[in-house]
Amino acid sequence: MPNYKGLLTTDNVEQGSSSTSASGGLTIPKQLYGSLIESVRRNLVWRPLAAIAIGPGQIPGSSVDVDLESEGNPGLDVLEVAEGAEFPMEALQIETFNVKPKKYGVRLPITEEMLEDGKWNLLQRSVEVAGYKVAKKMDGLIIDSVRANAGFTTSGGATLTIPNITESMQDLEGNGYTPTDFIVGVEVANDLRNIDLFVHADKSGITNVGQALIGRIYGMNVWVSNNLGNGNTGARTDAYVIDRRHAFMYAEKRAVTVKNFDQIYKDVKNAVVSFRFAARYLRANATSKITTT
Repeated sequence: MPNYKGLLTTDNVEQGSSSTSASGGLTIPKQLYGSLIESVRRNLVWRPLAAIAIGPGQIPGSSVDVDLESEGNPGLDVLEVAEGAEFPMEALQIETFNVKPKKYGVRLPITEEMLEDGKWNLLQRSVEVAGYKVAKKMDGLIIDSVRANAGFTTSGGATLTIPNITESMQDLEGNGYTPTDFIVGVEVANDLRNIDLFVHADKSGITNVGQALIGRIYGMNVWVSNNLGNGNTGARTDAYVIDRRHAFMYAEKRAVTVKNFDQIYKDVKNAVVSFRFAARYLRANATSKITTT
């Protein structure tokens, strides 16, 4: 059986330590975990925009039931009442759906020779890349659900236009929602940067091109998602106008976790990265998708 305490009790090869004490051995797990969290946060765009975030402590079993008021509360209305007549009886309509997080993960095996002879810390770098992939996977799961269930679609031409944006905003506003965020891929971001209205508005807003938040338009935050376009999750030219208070949610049964173990008989160190996660749209009409060709 693998020894899951391997890195807690063996020599810390990467740090050049010969200590076999628990305090010395703990160095690697602490550094691995810290690197992973940093990488995950670096690439997230969609996850922070979730209307509901359900953590492990809120999921008593393997899944969770979510209660949602029916859109517009069609079962409850205020009516005119004649003198002496009974008040009409109305009631909220509640929809319930179940969300069951699935497990995702990867194992990173690194031989002692790779650690000893490598020009850089291969185990550290492997975990950093895994962290990026975890972030990409989480964002991708959210995108897949939102994209498949968007209540409205605005069909554009070869490039994004201002009328495309305002039409999608109208879709939301006509159903009682408020457009709060505009999420685009790199191709659509390029279209935006060539629209004078956006460029002039951006002069008083976000100017750091290294940030995911690149500006504002018509009161909406504009985000560039690395998971949209360039061969990643979703259509290459999709863009999304959402009301972040109602668009989507996620449930996380297991936070991103790193487990380390040695395979002494192979002279190999392993880091296992895993999480249990599910994403789901909340209200379809809180999202309008813009497609360009």
